[in-house]
Amino acid sequence: PSSSSRQTAQQMRIDISALLNSASPEMVLFHLINRFGFNADQTEQINHLLVNRSQHPDKAQGKMFVSSTHQLLIDRGALLIEPIADMPQKPMRIPETGVYLFEHHKLILKTMKQEETSISKDKNMLYADLSKVAFPLTLRHIAQGDRFTPFGMKGSRLVSDYLTDRKINLFDKARIPVLADAQGKIIWLVNERADNGIRITPSTTDVLVVRCEEM
Repeated sequence: PSSSSRQTAQQMRIDISALLNSASPEMVLFHLINRFGFNADQTEQINHLLVNRSQHPDKAQGKMFVSSTHQLLIDRGALLIEPIADMPQKPMRIPETGVYLFEHHKLILKTMKQEETSISKDKNMLYADLSKVAFPLTLRHIAQGDRFTPFGMKGSRLVSDYLTDRKINLFDKARIPVLADAQGKIIWLVNERADNGIRITPSTTDVLVVRCEEM
């Protein structure tokens, strides 16, 4: 990859500023994305959006292009390219504590007495008042219209708005699961934020502890 691009096993990132400052942006862009199945017409469309994004930012931000094998997203300051994902896993029912595997996530659930619980600020951990959590739980992908009340806040928010404020792009949003209780109420935006309604208080006796590990 050139100095304007960076690739991981899952994602290719092309810096827009570096690309536009190159001698021939459209030619460089074609060279970078053609191997992912994007053609000359798509390259021209993407380049046009990038060149004119200062005048029309809404037309560029979040715009997505798809080839036969990959998808390209115009994000904040970068073009992101990823393989087209396989069919997403169906929601997983979690009837009790234990270990559960969901796509690239491993969830470990257990219960503890509050006095035995050492609470950390690790975002991969959920600590919930067990009396406020109704089993069976469901682990699933984010759905349109999902809402929760972020820990420490009042009033519910759309999950999509919360993640946008966190500057999380569309590709990464699609990979974040939610953990919901028996009534369908989201109790955890996994590895991001717990719902305020299940927080531990001085009157809590039993704690549900959930750890999520990326696989």
